[in-house]
Amino acid sequence: MPLNNRAPKATTTGAIMLSAAAAMITSRSGSIRVANAFSTPSSMRIAAARSPLLRYSALSSTANADTDTAADATPTLINSRLSRASLPSSLDARSLSDNIDIVLSHLTSRRASDSTLEAAKTISTLNTDRVSLIKKRDEALQRRNECSGQVGKLMRESKGQETEEIKSLKEMASQAGEDASGVEEELNKIESQVNTLLASLPNLLDDIVPDGDNDGANEIVNEWGDAQALPKKLGW
Repeated sequence: MPLNNRAPKATTTGAIMLSAAAAMITSRSGSIRVANAFSTPSSMRIAAARSPLLRYSALSSTANADTDTAADATPTLINSRLSRASLPSSLDARSLSDNIDIVLSHLTSRRASDSTLEAAKTISTLNTDRVSLIKKRDEALQRRNECSGQVGKLMRESKGQETEEIKSLKEMASQAGEDASGVEEELNKIESQVNTLLASLPNLLDDIVPDGDNDGANEIVNEWGDAQALPKKLGW
């Protein structure tokens, strides 16, 4: 049974054309079946692109995708507070600063005092200062190392003779070292203050902990045995 391998002409109605990768399969009855991969003619694709209905559908899909993304970015509220998600219960200064909204939400859920809330905000501010000081210290150390390297190079070139340029570079290296030491002292003070404030903060709540003013709001998940058996046995 001969096959016509010529692709049919695309009509204005957008006829479907056979792709060149058609596979012939012979059935048990002896007849021939043709497995075809179909594609849309270019004329039909152009018409689809110009169609107002299809263009509106594509725009709607994009808008829906943007809406879904915005919805995913919305913080999740669990038991009247922001979800802790994968955060550990105890945070360091950087993690607290990066998640300050979650921390404040949990502290509020714990009915923390105003001083405790202020401590968390202070840690976040101090951590920002700490990052800035670390950058300042590293820049000073880099200047000292660069000046020291130039001093060594010039000393070799001058065969040990200390020129005015070498003296100037030594002074710059010494000043950069003093600047780095001064910044290091400030960093130590900030880190000491941050550690003291961190120690005063309670842990973040687990997402399963219900909201409430005291332990009476806790939910009993499971009970077993006699709660009074041990006190009776020990004579409490």
